[in-house]
Amino acid sequence: MRESIFHGEWIKSWRHHYPGCHIVKVPDMPKTAGARFLPPKPYDIYVVWNGMFYAMELKLKTDLGGFPFKEATEWQINNLKEAKENGACAYFVMNYRVSVISEKQRKKNG
Repeated sequence: MRESIFHGEWIKSWRHHYPGCHIVKVPDMPKTAGARFLPPKPYDIYVVWNGMFYAMELKLKTDLGGFPFKEATEWQINNLKEAKENGACAYFVMNYRVSVISEKQRKKNG
């Protein structure tokens, strides 16, 4: 599963469970020829619902290991901290997707 599919599912879930929420997937900066520096987006998704601001960085894991924070960049952590310090709810949202291999596939792979 690609992370973009998870993002779409997350947005659809918010819209279903919190009707009337304002939810935005923050776009990546487009890569342009000759660009030397592209500012990073502050987080993946933000939501405004019931007067509250939610900042979310979404992570997809395909194994059952924990989330090493070294996988998060310093600017992601700092932007979520800044949002929290200014009254927002700020989260890392973890999605674990582990595929189950069928018995037939297991035998084929040895």
